[in-house]
Amino acid sequence: MKDQLSRILLLIIVFFFVFSSISLSQVDLVSLVKKVKPSIVAIYTFDNQGQSLMQGSGFFINNQGDVITNWHVIENAYSAVVKTFEGNSYLVKEVLGGSKESDLALLSVDIRNDSVQRLPISRSIPEIGERVLVMGNPLALEFSVSDGIIAAIRNIPEYLNGEVIQITAPISPGSSGSPVINMQGEVIAIAFYVYFHGENLNFAIPSQRVIDVTNNLRPKPISLAKLSEEEFHIFEDSFHRFIVSYPATWEQVTQNYQNQIINGFLAPFDNQSDSFRENLNVIIETYQSPIQLDNYYQWNINQLKTFSDIQFLGNYDGFVSGIPSKILIYSRSQNGKNLTFSQVFLVQGNTGYVLTFTAESDKYQAYQPIFQQMMDRFRLKSNF
Repeated sequence: MKDQLSRILLLIIVFFFVFSSISLSQVDLVSLVKKVKPSIVAIYTFDNQGQSLMQGSGFFINNQGDVITNWHVIENAYSAVVKTFEGNSYLVKEVLGGSKESDLALLSVDIRNDSVQRLPISRSIPEIGERVLVMGNPLALEFSVSDGIIAAIRNIPEYLNGEVIQITAPISPGSSGSPVINMQGEVIAIAFYVYFHGENLNFAIPSQRVIDVTNNLRPKPISLAKLSEEEFHIFEDSFHRFIVSYPATWEQVTQNYQNQIINGFLAPFDNQSDSFRENLNVIIETYQSPIQLDNYYQWNINQLKTFSDIQFLGNYDGFVSGIPSKILIYSRSQNGKNLTFSQVFLVQGNTGYVLTFTAESDKYQAYQPIFQQMMDRFRLKSNF
């Protein structure tokens, strides 16, 4: 009897400590979210006609109101505003630093100093398994919070020329530029990339690169309008009513396939011996009457199934230009090359749009962030 009472007492003590530990952890997370929220901003960018381009995330890095975000968030933008947690919006004045290669941008914002609460930057490398939270604006759901752990620290030579941090905290389009924060309230990384080839594979840029940006400012700040002219070109198809932005180093071409005009955008050759150029093709199909996205997607799937060498890798739902879309990933061999394709399907009225991104399979991971940026910038004009 005494032994049984002792065991019951021990179980009660263990349960109490476990429950207390979980409760304390939850309280700590709630307190941390309240602490860092005033430092987070939503970023909205616009073209030279004032039309919305994309949204991203960022955070104040100093008491002067300068904001860190991803470079790809502000590429091609003629203007931008940041929106604070309090609901106030402020114009982005200039780009102070950063680069396409680092995928980081330091922005000067027209804001009063007393309205700013900065986030401290960690100089240490996080531990694998360390708990983190991410706060940003996935799919324009402002100031959303997700949490997870550091899953790995990886080296991707083709992208960023160095280490990236893999996290389990979920991120989505719009999360770009979100701070990855440790339990001490320090920024240890900046979310920048979702690898759609797998499930919940999310990557962030180490905080040391933020320090590098702040230590190597541009000799002269540049406006977003000027920067846009240097980085991206815009192709507008007025007949099919769409706009797509592509990197200034890529080439725009027009192809005629089975009496159908296809607009394509080709990456530069990697080297002299390379025989394939990664590309985006925009395919437009018009029908006599309105079509449904699910039917249009399934019809294309059925067409692809007629090719025996195609291997389907995955599919998911998304949004492009603010409307629902279907995304399909598959691979096949073509002219001796192993290629990976991402096809994005969307429908407006009686018109179907297919964005086909193609890369050599061993280079797909390096090119996928560029493809994602181009998809984020694809716009259907609203006056249908």
